[in-house]
Amino acid sequence: MALPANALIDIAYLEQMWPTAASVPGIFKATITLATFLATGTITINGLVFTAHASTTTVADREFSIGGTDTQDAAELVTCVNDATYGVPGVTASYVAGVVTLVAAGGSTITVSSSPDDGTCVKAIIETFVEELIDQASTIADRIARRTLAAMVHSEIYDGPGRSTLRLNNYPVSSVTSVHIDSARSWGAATEITDYFTEDGPGLLHYDGGFGSLRQSIQVIYTAGFSLGPPTEVPADLREAIVELVVWLNYRQAGNAIAVRATAGIDGVRTEHEISIPMNARRTIESYRRPD
Repeated sequence: MALPANALIDIAYLEQMWPTAASVPGIFKATITLATFLATGTITINGLVFTAHASTTTVADREFSIGGTDTQDAAELVTCVNDATYGVPGVTASYVAGVVTLVAAGGSTITVSSSPDDGTCVKAIIETFVEELIDQASTIADRIARRTLAAMVHSEIYDGPGRSTLRLNNYPVSSVTSVHIDSARSWGAATEITDYFTEDGPGLLHYDGGFGSLRQSIQVIYTAGFSLGPPTEVPADLREAIVELVVWLNYRQAGNAIAVRATAGIDGVRTEHEISIPMNARRTIESYRRPD
């Protein structure tokens, strides 16, 4: 899937934090693409090294043949990974065409890397699964904040507030395409106003002529929200909250819980696990909540 429109971080940002697949915390699913893999290259899965051989598969040596088609090569690697003696404990491999999928059982995790790494062989859920997690995390953040946090175009209808200031649903506002005041709701050129201005930060639209008080009489088309780069870049604390949600969602889907704090009690120190949204992430996102 493509990066979702409401994404508050992207794959590049995660790769800065986790530059190799082996450093991504809590990964339980990974894919390996063999389309460009050459003989003597290696793939390391949970510390076990599998070496590509020009023509022969030797399971006991953890060597797999790349002498056939991409699909055949993938099948040879799967044979090695799934071997009861020389394979990877707790990991099951399968393949479709030249793509091998690794899944860890029972909430275990996977570390995987390749050498040489041409950027296409090992993808630790980087182009599919992580994007799904980013989508889920960004959607959770929008729900907590009661607004769309990522930059996008909005076309919205408002009741007249009875004053010269209108609070838009989303912010920061980077541009306004049009504003209409029209009780008939036809939004024609004759009802468009231009002598308005926006206030940086809280998403306030000001019009000295007053917006009136009629229901559903104002249409505003505008662009608002945080973007992945300047000038309205996602704030650092919000970005970190989304990363925390991505990691939490990954662990949740793997069947794990995340230890969030240790507390002292009569019976000693105990560790509490986060079942719902991590508190630090929630508190950060709540600070961006749209006012009532």
